[in-house]
Amino acid sequence: MLPHQGVRRRPGQGPVPGTWIPTGSPYAEACGAPWFVLTAKYGLLAPDDVVGPYDVYLTDQSGQYRAAWGEWVVAQLAERRLLAGVTVEVHASEAYTAPLREPLRRLGATLHEPLAGLRQGERLAWYGAAPEPDEDDVPDVAPLLDASNSVPPAQFLADGRTAAARPGLYSWWVDQAGAHDLSAGLGHRVTPGLVYAGRAGGVRPNGEASANTLWGRIGEMHLGGNRQFSTFRLTLAAALSESHEAPVDEASVTAWMHRHLRVAVLPLPPEAVAAGEAALLRLADPPLNLRDVPATELRRSLSRRRSALNAASRGTA
Repeated sequence: MLPHQGVRRRPGQGPVPGTWIPTGSPYAEACGAPWFVLTAKYGLLAPDDVVGPYDVYLTDQSGQYRAAWGEWVVAQLAERRLLAGVTVEVHASEAYTAPLREPLRRLGATLHEPLAGLRQGERLAWYGAAPEPDEDDVPDVAPLLDASNSVPPAQFLADGRTAAARPGLYSWWVDQAGAHDLSAGLGHRVTPGLVYAGRAGGVRPNGEASANTLWGRIGEMHLGGNRQFSTFRLTLAAALSESHEAPVDEASVTAWMHRHLRVAVLPLPPEAVAAGEAALLRLADPPLNLRDVPATELRRSLSRRRSALNAASRGTA
């Protein structure tokens, strides 16, 4: 979890939009695990949630407010997944982490603070900057661009955890009927073929290896998870909900994936995953990806629908 802060206003100034502190977001994305944004006013937000300007700082609040805020944030997190036995990594100051310790402990979770005690400059150095890979270090991602290498979700699951218990890359493919559904929901044409691609595991920007695997990402998060913990499921739900009066439920998203999608995987050494993902996104330009790809009208539409779906979900929680 990463902090988001508002902008201080001078007396007489009008509202100023909040500013995102971006330092940790590449690290969070590279980890391949679900991540969220901590806010003093709105509690827990998804990375692509849109909120209005605010001028609330946790350090300015009373001890009673901070304690209640910690209980609220952990309750929001507990709605998204079972916390027993989970390690929650928080990249924030003591003002944010202290109120979370006891509520997380009561639910059986462990709070990990990798930046604890570091000053601002030391935090920036901790994140570091991943060096650009040499051309010779970029893996061949051609197998993920070939539909003949994709399999139905049921076959991926039947092959079992062992077959995909490695880091690597994946690509999702949609059939003609599924492409029609997505096009109708997004209001822009989606052609049959490769529509989404991503990574599982690899090396984080700070040099640590992620424990995530292709099985964890595809078998557990994409096919067995929910949209709070899977960007891909959120994307599909946002598109498929457009023709429904209420957001499409998780079981319907899973059933739709089994009917209309196929997946290809490419296991890789951890150190090759980041460079491979960059090459895959550049070559494939999957229409349902929003990060590290050019902006398009379809992607703008998808981003708006995802934000609206997240807002609707919070309103009915």
